[in-house]
Order: sequence, then C-alpha cells, then structure tokens
Amino acid sequence: IFYLNSLINFPWFNLSNSFVGENEKYLLHYNGKLVYLSDCDKNHPSMTYTLWDHSQNKTRELWLNTIKYAMSHEWIDGIFADRGRAELQNDVGCFNWTKQQINDWNNGHVLLLQGAMSLVQEVRPKRGLVLPNNANIDGVNGRFRENFKYDDTNGVPTGDDLDILMGNNGVRISEVHKDSCSSINKSLNMAYNSTLTAYLIGAYEYSYYGCSNGFYLQNDWDRIWQNDDYHKPLGKPLMNATFNNKTQIYFRNFTKGVNVWLDYKWSK
Repeated sequence: IFYLNSLINFPWFNLSNSFVGENEKYLLHYNGKLVYLSDCDKNHPSMTYTLWDHSQNKTRELWLNTIKYAMSHEWIDGIFADRGRAELQNDVGCFNWTKQQINDWNNGHVLLLQGAMSLVQEVRPKRGLVLPNNANIDGVNGRFRENFKYDDTNGVPTGDDLDILMGNNGVRISEVHKDSCSSINKSLNMAYNSTLTAYLIGAYEYSYYGCSNGFYLQNDWDRIWQNDDYHKPLGKPLMNATFNNKTQIYFRNFTKGVNVWLDYKWSK
C-alpha cells in the first residue's frame, strides 16, 4: 500500500517538485498568499508545509500522476490516502472562505479520491484498494479507521465506528487502527481489549486490525505483528453479531470456539 497525503504537500515526496515555480499557483492560496497548515494550528508538526488546492483540475491531475507511477510497480496494490476526511472549512477553518470556495475544494477532494480509485482498479481490477482515513467516499472501496471508537467525532460521517463498520459488510474493505493501544504495555491493555473485541464483532472478509502506541516504528510498529493473539485459531464466524436490546450487549462466536461479548458503549 502506497502512502500519499491528500491535503498536505510533504516536501520529501517527489510530487512536491511538481508544485514549484509557475506551478505554485496550484497550491492552496488565500487572498493571493500561500496557506500553511500551521496558519490555523500553530502547534501542528507540519507547520511549514503547504496544501493542495483540489478545486483546480491541474492540481488533481498532478497528484494522480503520482498514483499512476506508484501503480506501475507490481508490488503496489493500492493507496492509503491520508487526510481522506479533509474538508476545507474544518482543516483550515480560520480563514473566511466563501461557500463557493468550500464547495469547490471539498468536491474536488472527493473527485481526487474517486479518480485514484479508478486508476487503481484499472491496474489491479481484483485486489486494488484505496483507503481514505476516517471517510466514506462514494465509489471508493476502502476505509481506514484511524482511531476506532464508540463516538467518533472526527469521522465522516461522525458516529459509532462499530455500527458503520458493520454496515459496510460487502461494501468496503476496512482497516481498523487504534493509537495509544498496546498488547505489550499493560497500561494500554484496556484500549487493546476493547478495540480488538469491537473489531471481532464487526469484522467481515477483508477487514484488518492493528494496535500500536502511535504510528512511528519505535511505538510498537516494529513488533506489532509479534502479538501472540494474532496467531491463535479463530475460524470463520458462525453468524453476524447479535444485539440484546435489554442488556445492550453484542455477541458473536467463531468456528474455533472463540466467543465475543461487547457492551454497546464500549469506549466510554
């Protein structure tokens, strides 16, 4: 899976070189000045980075050219579109954008991700995948849940990630990831137990789960797959999850004898 941010112009990507000089006009501007992510968030680590202007066709074309190049390599099966949930009024909302500017950028961003899906499926018709994080995009076959929880206020749409995951059965391939979570660090075990259980309740074919204490190599990513639980026999689910209205408990069992119970308000 190839990583590319759909909002932030990271300078270490070769794509950034396509937006210098005359092509700087295809980056996001406000009243003629370049917009930086830090303009609205002074503490953001990406404070010196510019942003894509997806209201412009040329911006989307240049971004998608990188997808074409990535997919030309046989070991690449798809794209993780970080900031897939991005919306102009939310991510750089400190500016006085007009309704037209907001609509043009947001609609362009959706067109970008749908365009990525078309390119990926053209090259990988059977296994091609586009994973925008925390967003349901029409025509896009994946979704990456970056912080799986009961009440996801950052998701698009917002709401209970478990209900949305279960509703995606047969519609989207899902990866579920939980930060501040560890099967190794006992102080973070509660997040691991609750999210793994929720995942097993809602998982279907081609759903994936990961648990780490951050997204850096040193924060469990170097040993995330060493978790013994991932290698225990599970088997196919004997049924979809059932919900008891009286007890507010989900239940599901699997062919290898695994039984799972989950309180509905599992993250509170």
